[in-house]
Amino acid sequence: MVSRPTRHDPATPAPEALRSEVLQTIAELLADEDRPAEVHEDDVLADLALDSIALMFVLTHFERRYDVAFDNDTLRPDRYVTVGDLATLVCEQVGARG
Repeated sequence: MVSRPTRHDPATPAPEALRSEVLQTIAELLADEDRPAEVHEDDVLADLALDSIALMFVLTHFERRYDVAFDNDTLRPDRYVTVGDLATLVCEQVGARG
């Protein structure tokens, strides 16, 4: 089950750890939907059947965990092709907060 943080984490993780957390969050989301999958950065989001609602869930998870906000343009699912694209966005946003 995907953890749902109730407060933000004050520490900014290293980019590699954050990228790994994105992959893990997506894997947990898929498992919650009875679609277990090993997730890799080069996986295409559409191939994983991650729609805009799933994308919002993932980004909201990181907004809450790291006290960041993604702007509306960021929330367009057509901006991301792979899991790595999404991980890059999260790393940039979380890294910019500190």
